[in-house]
Amino acid sequence: MENLTSSYGIIGIIFNGGYLAVAIFLLYLIYELKKKHEKLEENLDTLEKEKISKDEFYRSVSGWREEINTLHKKIDDLKDLIIKEKLK
Repeated sequence: MENLTSSYGIIGIIFNGGYLAVAIFLLYLIYELKKKHEKLEENLDTLEKEKISKDEFYRSVSGWREEINTLHKKIDDLKDLIIKEKLK
């Protein structure tokens, strides 16, 4: 086992370093996990602050829908007017 662990860098150091090396490595892992956890919580808070409700979304989209329908009606009216003028 000595030959196997001595050539694998950090794993070899941990196995050869004893309990102190294992403890330090575990503390490092805990520290890194805690930093990532805090970053994720920060990102979640940002997402929750920036999200909009379904009602707000539907209100903004329904306004566009109304404008598009009005535009379609105006285009149809204009088309009908042009056809009437051409037929005269």
